[in-house]
Amino acid sequence: MHCDNGVVTSPNIKKCDCAFFADSYMGFIEFKTNVVTENTSTKVKRYGEAAEQPEATIDMFKSVLPKLNIGQNNLAKAEAYICFSKKFVHIESPGDESAD
Repeated sequence: MHCDNGVVTSPNIKKCDCAFFADSYMGFIEFKTNVVTENTSTKVKRYGEAAEQPEATIDMFKSVLPKLNIGQNNLAKAEAYICFSKKFVHIESPGDESAD
């Protein structure tokens, strides 16, 4: 399910990019594959922002479940995944030859 600018259109609400459901399982994914920076403090900030988005989406869905007559006890598991590009995640140390 497309969440960001999909089922959730407000720019003022934190939300992840997409979600998927199977039986009593909910999965939430945030993609940060288009972020490119060499600044370590910016990377740390982006990690924090990325972690907040699925968490906020999970909370939002949990608040909607009772309105859909779905009890939270029916959900066995909710997980969040954050996908970064390899270049974003890699923090090069001096003499590191493995950087792409």
